Amino acid sequence: LEGAMQDGVDFEVIEKPFDRKRLLSLVEDILEIYTPDI
Repeated sequence: LEGAMQDGVDFEVIEKPFDRKRLLSLVEDILEIYTPDI
């Protein structure tokens, strides 16, 4: 997952004021993309 995050996430987001909801939605998007459907 680390490699996928490095490829897919714009880390400039982290430099901006921390937005927990935005970060959580971003993580959910990543999990949807990289987690196989069960």
